[in-house]
Amino acid sequence: MICSLSLNRWSAVLSKFKLLLQSCGLSISEAAVFLNVREPSVKDWSSDRRTVPDGIIKLLLELSDKQKNVAQKALTEIEKIIDKSGIPENLELGLATDDHEAQTLGWPCVGAHGAVLRRIIEMLPSKVAASVVIVPRGSTSSTAAAIRPV
Repeated sequence: MICSLSLNRWSAVLSKFKLLLQSCGLSISEAAVFLNVREPSVKDWSSDRRTVPDGIIKLLLELSDKQKNVAQKALTEIEKIIDKSGIPENLELGLATDDHEAQTLGWPCVGAHGAVLRRIIEMLPSKVAASVVIVPRGSTSSTAAAIRPV
């Protein structure tokens, strides 16, 4: 009975929809804009007060897949650099400085772009991940070619 109560408490806090939002780097307001719905709907879905339409989940899963694919491509490029030159002292990853810049890169907001960087860091070996430095995109010559979705 105690486990059942704990599970119910956690399910209210961590709905599938809310976990997808977090994984994709979207706040409630950013999700509302991205999903083209009102904020109260996103809040209701996040707290499991209303059922999330399948089309909404599909959009979040598509964003998540896009983020994974871009992160995997970036990882491949990073591995090439390491194979050629060794582990850099600082491996710079450029992050969009505002939502407008993130949108020009094909992401709905800075948070979604940041989620790509998070995925890259998680996929790197720990020794390489320790050398990662997040910088404003384009702030140095090495970040001018920041990660773009295809």
